[in-house]
Amino acid sequence: MAKVTFMLKEPNGTESTLIYLFFHFGFATLDSTGKKKYNSLKISTGEKVKPKYWNDKPVYRIKETKAFPEYSEMNARLNDLESKIMTVYRRIVNDGEPNPNPEKVKDEFEKEIGRKDKDARVGVVNFLERQIKEIKDLRSVNTIKKYDTTLKHLKDYSALRGKWLDFSDINMRFYADFHQYLVIEKKYTDNTFGKYIATLKGFMNMAFENRLTDSQEHKHSKFKVLKEDVDKIYLTLDDIRKIYEYDLSENKGRERVRDMFVMACSLGLRFSDMSSLSSENIFSNDKGEFIKVKTIKTDETVVIPIRPIVKEIFEKYENNLPSAISNQKTNDHLKAIGRKAKILDEIKVTKTVGGKSETKIFDKCDLITTHTARRSFASNAYLAGVPALSIMKITGHRSEQSFLRYIRISPEENATKLAEHPFFTS
Repeated sequence: MAKVTFMLKEPNGTESTLIYLFFHFGFATLDSTGKKKYNSLKISTGEKVKPKYWNDKPVYRIKETKAFPEYSEMNARLNDLESKIMTVYRRIVNDGEPNPNPEKVKDEFEKEIGRKDKDARVGVVNFLERQIKEIKDLRSVNTIKKYDTTLKHLKDYSALRGKWLDFSDINMRFYADFHQYLVIEKKYTDNTFGKYIATLKGFMNMAFENRLTDSQEHKHSKFKVLKEDVDKIYLTLDDIRKIYEYDLSENKGRERVRDMFVMACSLGLRFSDMSSLSSENIFSNDKGEFIKVKTIKTDETVVIPIRPIVKEIFEKYENNLPSAISNQKTNDHLKAIGRKAKILDEIKVTKTVGGKSETKIFDKCDLITTHTARRSFASNAYLAGVPALSIMKITGHRSEQSFLRYIRISPEENATKLAEHPFFTS
């Protein structure tokens, strides 16, 4: 009967040592005297632990102790390896090879956990690679960048854990361990983890639709996209006025960045859409002038009334808006402009990093990015009394709930807005 045991490389040492997997499955050879000699298969798990935390025979697992909090995840990985090698062995036997040799079992096992190429077999990582190549020209640069980053993290995780990721492996055990890997070990935020989980769930849906898997573990209610409500700023109309009125005539590069940003604060468009605007996007009717644009990210047509400040900037550049520079350089310029314009309110930002909550205080100007323009547009329009559904037609939010989470208004601003409502004035 096949059996797995785990043993330490240096059981009497004091430092962390490798854990080996020993697979006993009745394989035997004859020695020179004709006597059977049984051979076990020995494979490194890639896991390490200090001997003082190890439970030997008959447990062969890491002790359940607070002194070594990783015991649960590591034991789960050992259990997974045991399950995988038993599955490989049964598959070989069922395929008509009742007495496979150790080399055969080891070769198939290493393919199973991703240590060897498996060209003929589709797993999560090579499926993502193939899909990203196929849709590369159909998605925005930023979307493909997000896909590529998700793929990189999955590859790194697979290599570090020493396991091939089958579609059936994308379950709650994987979810917990991938969170451990990214958030606790790599010190990413829960929001970053959530972003990659959202991407993975999308690709798992593709795999299901293409009948590559019948697994739907990724749809489990607890396999969720973490979204921490990290404080995000918006610029008030007074902030925007200060930025627009600040004299940048001696720095034309920053002046162009500033003008594009101020326009975006009045249009609610992403910078990727702002950079493609021209006079051809402008039309008028008996109600006024409007901008009509098909957005790059969502491929939806958006129509926005033109505020006077937008028309003023268009005319300043003779309807030929400045070309965009990189997002990072734009953000650097915006922070510098905000500081010059005295946008210096203190903002507390709390977020979870590496599993721990951290609060830092920033000057408001240091939190300005290109995306602040869209948030400022939505927040200021809402405070001005523009119906939420009308704003959502421009921002692209699908539900009023998600829109209200997106805008950033203080309790005082909300109360001031409500004070003008007939319910409170009658």
